[in-house]
Amino acid sequence: MLAVGAFLVFGRGGDGDADADETEQTDAPDETSAETDPPDETIASTTAATEPDTTEAATTIAQSTTTTEPPGACDGVNEPCIELTRVGVAPGGAIEVTWEPFNFEPDVIAGFHAHLYWNDVTAEQSGNNGAPGSREWDAHDETIHTSSLLVIGTKPPAATEVCVTVGLAPNHNVPNPKIFDCLPIPE
Repeated sequence: MLAVGAFLVFGRGGDGDADADETEQTDAPDETSAETDPPDETIASTTAATEPDTTEAATTIAQSTTTTEPPGACDGVNEPCIELTRVGVAPGGAIEVTWEPFNFEPDVIAGFHAHLYWNDVTAEQSGNNGAPGSREWDAHDETIHTSSLLVIGTKPPAATEVCVTVGLAPNHNVPNPKIFDCLPIPE
């Protein structure tokens, strides 16, 4: 915008000066051509001065774009959903998690709750209605939880993340195995 404004101001002035110079050329042609050159140099230097600002603005936009957080696992989900916010390892090797429930109040006895599991199985395999190949999973309703079942010493070799999906009591089924969230296991 600055470059366009400078062009309009200096460009119009240059055109107007050119018309004025043409009038003056009839009186003194040799002196007029020398006076016409400086406005062109002014336009060129004004344009060059604005170019770094444009590059700097583009750099700023690119930097702010790269710092945007990816959408959460529950963004746009209208049914019970859980997002892991932290995965840690307690001194004895037990997995510690912090999670946030969306669209439900946690209740491991008679309602929706969390099922924690290693990522070497699917969410569908982390409940009593699980597909073949179900493994150990931990059902709980505490949003800050230290698992007695998920322990680094018994972690399957292929597991690299801790995952969570919504379970439903009293049967501890997984109502929608397509909704889950995982975070890497800290080293």
